[in-house]
Amino acid sequence: MRIDLVIESENVFTGTSDAAKPGAIAIAQDRIVAVGSHDEVRAFVRKENEGGELPPVRAMGDALVVPGFHDSHLHFFHSAIYASPLATTFLGKNEADCVQRMVEFSKSRPKGWLLAQGWREYRWDPPVLPSKASLDEAFPSRPVALYSGDAHTLWLNSAALAELGLDRTSVPPAGGSYDRDDEGELTGIVREAAAMELMPKIMGSFTDEEVADAYRGFFARLAENGVTSVCDMSLMASPGLDFIRDDVHASLLERGELTARVHLFPTLLEDMSRFETMRATYTGPMLQAPGFKQFFD
Repeated sequence: MRIDLVIESENVFTGTSDAAKPGAIAIAQDRIVAVGSHDEVRAFVRKENEGGELPPVRAMGDALVVPGFHDSHLHFFHSAIYASPLATTFLGKNEADCVQRMVEFSKSRPKGWLLAQGWREYRWDPPVLPSKASLDEAFPSRPVALYSGDAHTLWLNSAALAELGLDRTSVPPAGGSYDRDDEGELTGIVREAAAMELMPKIMGSFTDEEVADAYRGFFARLAENGVTSVCDMSLMASPGLDFIRDDVHASLLERGELTARVHLFPTLLEDMSRFETMRATYTGPMLQAPGFKQFFD
């Protein structure tokens, strides 16, 4: 076995002890093959590369070297979109502050849907629910959608309600609701299953290339933070709402742009053909579909 690279540092953390200590790591092709003290790894390398050229040594000084982190429960689509220029996140001080933040955000996205997440009215001053009226004043003709911090409540303006086909006669799905005023008109607040059901229609305004760009950006953020492997978990239980975009991951893999190992976990449904296709298609070390996610609440 030929050793191709050695990494040395005064602070190597392996997880086998409670502290980092001086050490080195030997790498052959894309595999770590030895970890130990400087002397132990140097002896190992000389033996493995006997009669051949010694590998380059990357000296990291006293920088902390740790194994890559694995995120075992991540909603990749959701995380990538809100970390990208396609959407924005904020809590806001109150309803008016949130509207003003959306006005500022709109300057970077001059057309199409405006999407944000993060508001929590119980942390506002005053702690009251918003309505479509304030958004309508700032955005009379452009659809605006703001998901709450837990993504269980959606705040829409009139243009968004019209775009989504919602009016005073609309019936919410089981497990969801549309808030109404005393006259039966929609206030713009949509809750639980009804809010989640609308997400594909709102997110569908982004092109596949925009989504791919968002994924690239999020993979870069993962790499910056040492995350080398993730489980991309289903976001919602209903069919078609898991937001597992295996097509985007596969496209990035084909281009050599998948920089973390991805494990796909779509929703467990009676029809398992989609999962079975993914499991049979993605069999490499960088992309695979090892199981389902099931919902019980």
